[in-house]
Amino acid sequence: LDGVPEADRDLLASSSIVDVALRTMPLWLTVVLLIITRIEDIGLKEALTEKEPLIIDWKLGSLGQLTLSSAFVIGLSNILGAPEKIAWSFQMLYVPFIIPFFVAGSATLLVYRGELRSSPKQILGGVARRMKKPLIALLGALCLVELLRGKDVNADAPAYIIGIRLSEALSDAFIILSALLGALGAFFSGSTTVSNLTFGAVQKAAALNLGLNYEALLAVQGCGGSIGNAVCLSNIIAVSTVIGVENQEGAVMKKVVPIVACFLVIATVVMLPFLYA
Repeated sequence: LDGVPEADRDLLASSSIVDVALRTMPLWLTVVLLIITRIEDIGLKEALTEKEPLIIDWKLGSLGQLTLSSAFVIGLSNILGAPEKIAWSFQMLYVPFIIPFFVAGSATLLVYRGELRSSPKQILGGVARRMKKPLIALLGALCLVELLRGKDVNADAPAYIIGIRLSEALSDAFIILSALLGALGAFFSGSTTVSNLTFGAVQKAAALNLGLNYEALLAVQGCGGSIGNAVCLSNIIAVSTVIGVENQEGAVMKKVVPIVACFLVIATVVMLPFLYA
């Protein structure tokens, strides 16, 4: 404990394993809940994603049909009279939201309610106020991602059409845009996974069309998607909200964009030999 302040030494000496476990509850409880709800053999995953029986089954006129299952899976089908294949659903208890974050946070709040400096109502009110503005931007970004992705195995997805047309028009020059396309998907969605889902099929189709190694091109897509999170507006807004910084999105973007551009160039250059292997 050399170099540790005396006050911290006393705190460490008086802390038991139980104290450490309780103080780190938000971390390990979140991980545990994620694990037990993702392993299919446990059975919770199936229970949390059940779409039947229905608690609510409302017709909303031309807007579609709203449903809510006993597992709190919200669904909207027949949207604006479109075919059944165009539908939306949200698994409230399975998507990382109520479980594990709300549950882990509430459990920690209950354990340490005696040490709270503010009432739970004030804490929740503060969180709601800080999330009010970012929520609008996040909803807009998610709507754009859904529009880009399409539903019919990407056959009618705008992203697919744009990618194919670009590969046909640019030929091998499409390689230059490959990493940028991955970054673009992450920029819109804030997720490398969603970027890969959105543009992965596009990259593969372009690679096969150009006679390139599609696995290498998908690797470039993944690199672009990973670094693209750094310029994702929703990510920047969310992080700024958490640390209490307001109206600095532009300043953050200006500092991050050059780094992202360098990373995209490096990823493309490194993968060039593999693309033609």
